[in-house]
Amino acid sequence: MKLTPKQMTPEQLNKVAEVTAQQTGKQEYKKTTDDSIMFQVPVNGKVKIYVPDYHDVIDGVEQLKMDKPFLHKIKDGNVTKFVRCTAGLEELGYHSCPLCEATQAHWDLANIQVEEACREKGLDKSDKDSEPVKEIRRKFYGSRALDNAQRKYVFPIVIIGKEKDDDGLPVITPVWYSISETFYKSKWAHVLKNIGSENTELDFDSEEEVKDDEVIPSPGGKFFELDFTYDAKGGNHDIMQSALNLKVVHKVYKHNEQFIQKMMDATKEMTPLRASQVIIDDMFYEEDDLKALAESVTEPVRQRLALYENKIDSVPVIEASKGVKAIESKEEKPEAKKEPVSIETDEMDFFDNDLEII
Repeated sequence: MKLTPKQMTPEQLNKVAEVTAQQTGKQEYKKTTDDSIMFQVPVNGKVKIYVPDYHDVIDGVEQLKMDKPFLHKIKDGNVTKFVRCTAGLEELGYHSCPLCEATQAHWDLANIQVEEACREKGLDKSDKDSEPVKEIRRKFYGSRALDNAQRKYVFPIVIIGKEKDDDGLPVITPVWYSISETFYKSKWAHVLKNIGSENTELDFDSEEEVKDDEVIPSPGGKFFELDFTYDAKGGNHDIMQSALNLKVVHKVYKHNEQFIQKMMDATKEMTPLRASQVIIDDMFYEEDDLKALAESVTEPVRQRLALYENKIDSVPVIEASKGVKAIESKEEKPEAKKEPVSIETDEMDFFDNDLEII
């Protein structure tokens, strides 16, 4: 394809040196369709926040209002994105979730790759205590182009800055906060269940088990510090390890009703319904588009599965023929083909896809 040079005005040409000096070389992809902001994990940093007090009362218990989408993680080339699952949403006009239907092929390929890699290294793939086996499983299960849907929690928070506004109040930034259900239960629930108790020194390395039907106290109307600091080997910190080392600390700050009202007013439009309309990951898409997406990321996987099947079916066998050993392929005798081997999937033993919180 021939590229056409861009014609610039004299004013633009005078700006070339100034503007290109600030160029980053990276495209910043929007995560929302409006001017709202998604929370970004600060590398090895701390953030003071307020969780607006928007709640529902369910069975007599206050629960924070939030969008709770199931999201499929999809690796499309070098881009990782999330797409909302539509399984069980017949009342919204969906017949099924094409992405759910396509995930099995991705697991099948990963299982075969794990088995082959373990066999080549003389390892038992079922040895769950073996570090080399764990590494192999992480490699192939973690590189799947399509993952099972995982529940996310999405709600607004307010970041409290150090600067003051014209009214003498801290500068605030309302943002959307998205975190996996599993990570929320292990990091937030531990703190929320202990607010008001005598246990003020929390063991952040101890993750309390939260039952599926257990009601977690609402963080609404409270201040917290999100602490992403950690000791890094070699002194190099990164965003993923910062996210994994999250510590949620309940704080009691001096404030007045004017400040609280300011934060409530800034987030009043950030409802669960709004989240599903403006956050790109949380949106609902047409079923035909989901089918096309599922097909585009799964067809290469099917082709690789076919190659593996042909590889298995083409293993040479030796037969005796008139006293002479002859080599022939099983492909020449379709009736001799083996049935595909059924491999059990226990993929969640060694890694956790619920940590995508940024």
